[in-house]
Amino acid sequence: MAPIETYFPTGIVTGEAFCNRQKERDYLKRRSEQNAHVVLMSPRRYGKSSLIAQFTYDQDAPCISVDLLPATSGKYVKNAIVDAVAQLLDRIMPKPTASKQKIMSYFARMDPVIELSAFGQKLKLNPQEKTPEETIMKLLMQLDEAAKFLEKRIIFVIDEFQQIATLEDSHSLEASIRHAVERSKYVFYIFSGSNRTLLEEMFKNKDRPLYHLCDEMKLGRISKEQYIPFIEKAAKKRWKKGLPNESIERMLYLTERHPYYLNRLCRMLWDAEAPPDADNIETTWLQYVEAQKIDWVSETISQLTANQITVLVGLAQFSEKETMSKGFAGKLEMALSSIQRTMHSLLRKDFIYKDEDRYYQILNPVIKTILARDKYFFDN
Repeated sequence: MAPIETYFPTGIVTGEAFCNRQKERDYLKRRSEQNAHVVLMSPRRYGKSSLIAQFTYDQDAPCISVDLLPATSGKYVKNAIVDAVAQLLDRIMPKPTASKQKIMSYFARMDPVIELSAFGQKLKLNPQEKTPEETIMKLLMQLDEAAKFLEKRIIFVIDEFQQIATLEDSHSLEASIRHAVERSKYVFYIFSGSNRTLLEEMFKNKDRPLYHLCDEMKLGRISKEQYIPFIEKAAKKRWKKGLPNESIERMLYLTERHPYYLNRLCRMLWDAEAPPDADNIETTWLQYVEAQKIDWVSETISQLTANQITVLVGLAQFSEKETMSKGFAGKLEMALSSIQRTMHSLLRKDFIYKDEDRYYQILNPVIKTILARDKYFFDN
């Protein structure tokens, strides 16, 4: 019997465990071929990292990723990029001595040293520039020169890139990155992040250094048409037979096709020796929601105002396209001006989103289930 984790793992997935997203992978491939760098936006747990991992696997290209979520200073950003470039060079360094020396010459001002350890050789770069911005700019430009010499297309991913916007020296860091990226011919950059508001401010505000540097890609939820055959295949591998359409529809309905939560529900269901029916699927989902309820209240309730809670409860109870209608305001017993301010705040914080049918929805299906099932939850 194949391991359950084959189809519903907890971390980054590729290969058989990766569900389609062919349109998105084709888009990234075209942009790479056009040397048009991309900023990829989506809420957390939507599968950005898995999409990028599968895309780089498809391209069979050298790739390195930097995670800036812990970044607290320009020095941190510099060190993260320096370490990433050194790791990448370790992987692609040619064996012939003459070629290796040529590559090293591109980074001569970085005082490159090949260190020996029990794990083999390791390249270490020691930048001499006075500022993080100068180091980042020159290093990325030198990487492009090295890639040109090697005739390799390199993919460079900077994850949670919006963290730079929170730093004191954000504009100068953004300017140094722009200077290198807009001159890049052999390195394809993907800037990804989970804070749509900050990323849009960085790349769409004409007063910011990164204005119009990249094409924008917003990652949505995987379609029902893609999920159904994927779940069917996983069921046949687990139980030697498929699932009734009603069962799959119930999974997709309860999790609202949120990639993380659909994987979480399926992982629980695939523990059973027999295929689940629709009632069992709902029971399992509600058990999971109940287990998350206390943690969600303790971690999230402090972020919300009374008006925000009221609007979230309303959206959990009613499907709405026009939240500024008198009908919706009457149901919530709120003024239209208060609803407008609250909706704007919830959108900025990624608590809500517009689905493909233009209805406002709660982003997290666990939160929606809690609020939809217990209208008076917060009054108790």
